[in-house]
Amino acid sequence: MKRQQPERAEQRAILEVLPLVGAEWWVLGTVRKRGDYQGTCQTPGICDIVAFVPRVNARAWSELVMIEGKAPGGRLSPAQKRFKAACNRADVEHLVGGVDAVLAWLRARGHRV
Repeated sequence: MKRQQPERAEQRAILEVLPLVGAEWWVLGTVRKRGDYQGTCQTPGICDIVAFVPRVNARAWSELVMIEGKAPGGRLSPAQKRFKAACNRADVEHLVGGVDAVLAWLRARGHRV
């Protein structure tokens, strides 16, 4: 039986929501075929998704948000915590969670999703 990957399911759901508000997004990393290196070849701690989300009341400007997709109960690794802290110091939004966390963040900024 194939192991379920709830974090990937959350990431797919997030990628379906972002275009609804006109966001542009990029997924970082890739999955390798079995037998090859089992990882993303990215620097440890880097987020899963980078998105530019239009601001509701200022059409010409977007907000940069880094998204670390996590299934319910998922935790940040030490490297992910350092990346989040670096984002916070740079005043860059960093979300951790699934599609519900992204929807809550979008709604708090006035998006109707």
